[in-house]
Amino acid sequence: MISALLLLVAAVSAPTDLEPAHISGRVKVQRLPGESGATVLAIDPQRPERLYAGASGVFRSDDYGSTWEALDPELHPVSLAVDPSDDRRLYALSDGHLWVSEDKGRSWNRIEEPPGFGGSFLLDAAGVVYASGSEGVFKSFNWGQDWQATGPGVPGNAVLAATDTSQAGVLYAIGPANAAFGSSVYVTFDGAMSWTGPILTTDLEEQVTAVAIGAGPRKTVFVASHFTGKVFSFDIIRKTEDQGTTWQTLDGSPPIAPDPVRPSTLYAAAGGVCEAVLPKPVLCKLAGPAGLIPRSLAVAPDGRALYLIDCEGEIGAIQLDLPLHDPRVVNAR
Repeated sequence: MISALLLLVAAVSAPTDLEPAHISGRVKVQRLPGESGATVLAIDPQRPERLYAGASGVFRSDDYGSTWEALDPELHPVSLAVDPSDDRRLYALSDGHLWVSEDKGRSWNRIEEPPGFGGSFLLDAAGVVYASGSEGVFKSFNWGQDWQATGPGVPGNAVLAATDTSQAGVLYAIGPANAAFGSSVYVTFDGAMSWTGPILTTDLEEQVTAVAIGAGPRKTVFVASHFTGKVFSFDIIRKTEDQGTTWQTLDGSPPIAPDPVRPSTLYAAAGGVCEAVLPKPVLCKLAGPAGLIPRSLAVAPDGRALYLIDCEGEIGAIQLDLPLHDPRVVNAR
């Protein structure tokens, strides 16, 4: 197995009194009950101690992942999302269909998807549900009971990749490859009624795999991609602070997870922990067991913990130091 994690502390115009995150606890790795291998994690935005995991069933933890309770064993989620407007409501993508729970994951009901649904959905900061497919992007204001077509400007079968958790109606989508380029990234600021972009277009050999939005007033956007050439292949992480007018390349590989408390911090996969003041990062080693391959990364909304799923489906939790002078962290306590 390759190494554990990369911490990129990038100079993204963050306030100077916001310190980078520091690993203050060892990586605790465990399997879900019943030896289920986790495939996806979701964190409750209102209750940062509450996690949901998808595997052969749905699981919930109310103590930052220390213990887990098995909920519905019938679903096999590949995507999970907690409604930021009502923490009782969850959405899941399982077996190609959308499902909703109104009781924190104990029971689920099938949602009738919009026309041409392609398996991609997101929630914005107001809890509006967006879904995309061959006939474009649709949205629902009533938990998937009715769907409304949105505006043009993004290709069919686009993947809904990221949403701004602090501003409703802001979403990013990845357009599919065509004969001219590999991938394209689009953004909407009005709930998908209009789209801007592409703000990034890659070459034929390069496919965008993830988009993430950083914290702070600048709303730095991170894009991860994978280049596959005839001789070699590699991963690329880029960031922009001006919605794609300029891009800067970072070290590291996906998955990527910006820290919601520390605007200058991005987590990704690599050979250790990197505390970087761009453009020249300085690498250092992660304080924890080597050999974890993070397949998925997520940071608790209060900045207390970094979670990962490794290649064997085990869930890891890393405690993070908190900059006590940051009022958001003080309030989270």
